[in-house]
Amino acid sequence: MIKKTLTLITGLLFFGLSSLTNAQSDAELRGGWTADIDGITHVYIIKIEDGKVTGGIYCFDCLNFDNVAFIRQGTIDEGMIDFEVLHDRGMNAPYVRKVHAEYSNGKMLISSNGGPTANPSAIEYGRQPRITFGPRLNFPPFNPKGPAELLSLDKITGRWVAYSGMLDRKQYMMLREVDGEIKGLVCGPCVDPHRMGPIENGRIDGDDLYLEIIHEDVGTPEGLNNAPNYNMVHMKIVDNEMHMESRTNTDPDNTLFTMMFVGPFKE
Repeated sequence: MIKKTLTLITGLLFFGLSSLTNAQSDAELRGGWTADIDGITHVYIIKIEDGKVTGGIYCFDCLNFDNVAFIRQGTIDEGMIDFEVLHDRGMNAPYVRKVHAEYSNGKMLISSNGGPTANPSAIEYGRQPRITFGPRLNFPPFNPKGPAELLSLDKITGRWVAYSGMLDRKQYMMLREVDGEIKGLVCGPCVDPHRMGPIENGRIDGDDLYLEIIHEDVGTPEGLNNAPNYNMVHMKIVDNEMHMESRTNTDPDNTLFTMMFVGPFKE
């Protein structure tokens, strides 16, 4: 009887430790989480590297760029995550919201304090299964009409639109300076984290704009090296056309696709 009891306890301990380890893994916690709050989709995309929160975005009605806020670095401890969200635009901005999230059975219970978008009570966020993305590329040719323009923050800030693209969906790119860095969001549609990519590490160098588009959930288009990965983007502007050349960090020597946006549309 003692032997059976010890075996049962050992098994339960192993199961508990195994579940705890899975809950703490980067793969379980990172990526896109959504909740319907009063009929509006709220989205967190949490970027995690080496057991720490290193970035990402929060948004609701995400095509309104005022509703996009940026996750600052945070900590992870046994499936619990704490980080800050900087709201640099919108009502009562700027302000910082403190977020606490707890992972449980494939869900994320998220509460927050600070500012008008706070939710002190825990709200359950879920997500769709991760996918390996294999889009049909249908982009305009990379054919600028003239020489590239010298760039500035004012010239790139706002919403850019691509009228054809992956799976014939309209694509949006929203850019602005946040905390001294060019950040933003690429999306289309702008309610599904699989179709959304936070923009980080943007910089201007003369007539060149360089960005990283972060994919925490979606695998690379070639079906290899599932997320996390990022697109290394090089852009030039000619007559309100932003011409993009994109490569992946998993295959940096080859162009994945080219694409053209028009804008910027100021808000």
